Amino acid sequence: MLSGVVVDALQADSCLSQTGVSGRRQPISASTVYVAPPDRHMLMRDGLIILSTGPKENFARPAADPLFRSAAVEYGPRAIGVILTGRLDDGAAGLKAVGACGGFTIVQEPSSCVAPEMPKAALQAVSPNRVVPTEDIAASIVGALRDDLGKGVSMDERGRIPSLAWTRRAVHGARRPME
Repeated sequence: MLSGVVVDALQADSCLSQTGVSGRRQPISASTVYVAPPDRHMLMRDGLIILSTGPKENFARPAADPLFRSAAVEYGPRAIGVILTGRLDDGAAGLKAVGACGGFTIVQEPSSCVAPEMPKAALQAVSPNRVVPTEDIAASIVGALRDDLGKGVSMDERGRIPSLAWTRRAVHGARRPME
């Protein structure tokens, strides 16, 4: 599972920890990578991770677009959106929202993807801050946290920047809602 590979790489390069979201509302903690549970959209609001059974988007739940839109609204220039390998175009509209709100955007280099459709769709929707191969994603995220997101942010505020809102959803099969 690619999300596990990226989480492992992030943990090797930093002090990040990974957790699944266990309740309907969970406080966001610094230095934590959150993974959405099956059949729930993961949203950010008022410093909380909120799980939603809202309608499927891009034929999926969880989907990247609702998460990215909520992160863009909640954190503006302190948000990071990352698009990884996957099918269809989930995440492209949400990544555009992250960029429009001043957040940092990263897209996996399509040539390094098993399924390049999501990164290609994202590149059509937005000019990301970084386009990197798989092996450079973790370093790009950590670099954004250390450098770009800290510009114009006080040291007190840096401690409150959410480390990462990570999502990845690869939809297999035909273009129809998943059962």
